[in-house]
Amino acid sequence: MFLLWCAVLELPACPLYVDEGVGTESLQRVERIGLMVPCRQLEGFSEWPVTIFLPASYRQQEERRYPVLYLMHGITETPQVWQQKGRLCEVIDSMTRCGDLSDMIIVCPAGDDDHMHYYNAPDWHYEDFFFQELIPFVERNYRVRTDKGSRAISGFSLGGGCALAYGVRHPDLFSMAFAISGFMRSQPVKFLVGDPRVGKLHQIVDSYNPIARISDGTADEVALWRDVQWCLAIGDHDFTLETNLDMIRALRSKRLPYQFYVSPGRHNWDFVFPAMLQMLRSVSQCFEENEKK
Repeated sequence: MFLLWCAVLELPACPLYVDEGVGTESLQRVERIGLMVPCRQLEGFSEWPVTIFLPASYRQQEERRYPVLYLMHGITETPQVWQQKGRLCEVIDSMTRCGDLSDMIIVCPAGDDDHMHYYNAPDWHYEDFFFQELIPFVERNYRVRTDKGSRAISGFSLGGGCALAYGVRHPDLFSMAFAISGFMRSQPVKFLVGDPRVGKLHQIVDSYNPIARISDGTADEVALWRDVQWCLAIGDHDFTLETNLDMIRALRSKRLPYQFYVSPGRHNWDFVFPAMLQMLRSVSQCFEENEKK
């Protein structure tokens, strides 16, 4: 269930899903696979790295098909960050055993240090890779459900902005788009000051700005967007806070339903970790509700 108008909420207190006592056992149950996906859309590459997390039941229930969460990392990160900082294997195992997470497959594709974005540009066609090659690869090679209700997208920072941008551009493919500290439009980034790639990054990010797209949306587009669950989580001292608030204003202007979580925090993993737990719970609930329809 989600709300049409949602007040600013703090992230709810969560159980300690990860502790030193469950790590080894969890890693034996949740399977993390690093692989190379064949591609033609990414100039100069014939294959591209992706990390996939399979639930413990995947090898045991060979007739079962699973919903899929696509999870996008932030600028300067790699897919490994979800395990290195997010301890995702242990989190999946613990949340599942606590009854807070239903089984799903999680797909974490790599971004690129040189291009620093997940979008299409004259010299880089990542969006085409994602929809024309990555999703079909996952659906050919893993037992996944392929309906919209069984597919969601999330991410942190630039990955969070990508989740919203892809949701806006492809609302027929995702049942939920959940942004954690979403970077959606050009604005100063302290850790990129002096980086010569920033000007081009801002130009491309602005061309995919989901705030502007929703604000200018037609009645037909709004009808499609209404069938997506829009979720944002942001720290109260995050440098993207105003951007996220503007996204909420855009959603409200079109009377689109959303969930909005604000909690003390900045643009770092001290905030991302609890927000990730909330995201996983929300995605799980979305999949469970859709499966009952």
